[in-house]
Amino acid sequence: MLKHQHRFAILKYAKGNIWLLIIPLVRGFFSLRTDLYHWLKMAYMDIIVITVVFILAWLKWYCMRYEITKKGIYVKTGLLFRKEYAIRYASVSCITFHQSLLLRPLKAVRIFINTNNYLVEKKHSKSEIILFVSEIDYSQIYKNIPAENSEKKPIFQASKREILFYSMVFSSAVPSLAYMVAFIIQCSRVVGEKIEIRFLSVVNELTESLRNFYDKVTASIVVLVLIIATGWLVSVAIKIMRRINFKISRCGGSILIENGLFDYWKYYVKYFSFS
Repeated sequence: MLKHQHRFAILKYAKGNIWLLIIPLVRGFFSLRTDLYHWLKMAYMDIIVITVVFILAWLKWYCMRYEITKKGIYVKTGLLFRKEYAIRYASVSCITFHQSLLLRPLKAVRIFINTNNYLVEKKHSKSEIILFVSEIDYSQIYKNIPAENSEKKPIFQASKREILFYSMVFSSAVPSLAYMVAFIIQCSRVVGEKIEIRFLSVVNELTESLRNFYDKVTASIVVLVLIIATGWLVSVAIKIMRRINFKISRCGGSILIENGLFDYWKYYVKYFSFS
């Protein structure tokens, strides 16, 4: 029986810059408190855009359905132009299961499926399918994977020291830098001038202390270093949470990779031998 994806998929389809509209919209509503008419008059265009985005996301969710069978997964999608294709478990080259901290209380799992193009019915051009399913459907799919019929043989399990070393060496502040700057700017707008004054006071005190060692230190340099250092620490923490409990096992002719604590990932990769 065909069924819809988990409803969390609607939020995922509405992702992107939509949250840049929602956050100031909500903030403006609470700042005006009782003046609802004035708020609607000022924000009606943002409300229309957000509504359209969520309607389109809902339509995409509603028009995409799937069915889990013992041999594979059947997917049907499209509103005006229908597309139907089936994926056999035997033809899967890689399948990824991801359950984030947000998906856990919702009992949902995101699944990425990769196959060879010629194995997809109706010659569908895409070889990657992304589905948001319930934990029950996830368990059913996972049990039907051929590798689960074989005994797991551990190959490698990373130690905590190795994960920490990897995270520190390969982390970069650049991806987090833009988010840190935006976060600081938004915080200064939300919490008001008191926190901003306190932050500048701490920066000035730190600048004066560093000038005892190097007299050319300025407050702007201190702020830049703090932002970069914080971004790097955030990147390290994210990588540690992502790579912790990292282990690789062999199941018959396939490789099973598991890692993550709060953000859990599981990869099933078919092993191909060319010898």
